[in-house]
Amino acid sequence: MKKSKSHIIRILIVSLSVSFLALLCIVLKLFTGIFGPPEYVYLDSYNENTKEGFVKVNEVNGIGIYDYKNDVIRAKFALKYCSNINVIHTYGEHYKDLNFLITQNMVKDLDLKGYCDNWSGIKYCNNIDIFSAVRSNFSDMSLLSGFKNLKYIDVQTTEVLKYSDIQTLKALKELYIGAPNIDIGEIIKAPVLNKLSISHAKEIVNIQKIKKSDSLTDLLLSDSIIDKQFLSTISELSDKIYIGLSYCPFSGDEAEAEKILNDLKEKGMKVEMEDGLISISSNDK
Repeated sequence: MKKSKSHIIRILIVSLSVSFLALLCIVLKLFTGIFGPPEYVYLDSYNENTKEGFVKVNEVNGIGIYDYKNDVIRAKFALKYCSNINVIHTYGEHYKDLNFLITQNMVKDLDLKGYCDNWSGIKYCNNIDIFSAVRSNFSDMSLLSGFKNLKYIDVQTTEVLKYSDIQTLKALKELYIGAPNIDIGEIIKAPVLNKLSISHAKEIVNIQKIKKSDSLTDLLLSDSIIDKQFLSTISELSDKIYIGLSYCPFSGDEAEAEKILNDLKEKGMKVEMEDGLISISSNDK
């Protein structure tokens, strides 16, 4: 009788062990790369339409990265096995590098929020349509040189921005820049640029060169320091492009500004100056 009980116990132990190992193998197969490509990966949400959790590998089309130390490891795993990713959004505060973007040349929407020690990894995503670097220290437009599909750029940086090779962005239609320095002469080298939006600029140079642009249709400014030359130039352009200024400090004599603003009023533009802050808008938008 005792032998019979011990035999049954051994059979149960063996059965449970086999079942556990089988279950473990199934889990490892489904969620890890130990036995070949996994069927599921765990991801954070990257917009209001996505949720955090496990997603089938063939259904992943975007990823969000919130923390460099933890999420980049998870992102690298997903990027290795998911072949349909076209959206990558980061939300962290500081990144060592962007090497996790290797092999991601099919990405269309690249949104990199936060500071990074080395931005050169952008080169791996050379087929993007949209590039954003908000709340960042991005400083060199030449990193986007030759991106033939790039239509939209939004850069909000604390660094002095270099505009090298912007003329190679043959598809760029919309450019949003928040930077200490704005060089209009360099920016208008983008051959098909339609919309230029500037914010938080402490210095805007070569504004008169904007008259050389044949493609620009919209010029928007907010919280950016402007001077007499800037106002005089946009006065000349007011009948050619849409102009919108919002709360821009004037650095010169307010009497000179008021004279130009009166001219703009006569042209039918909406004009306001209060406490040295100037707001202007064309009437057609």
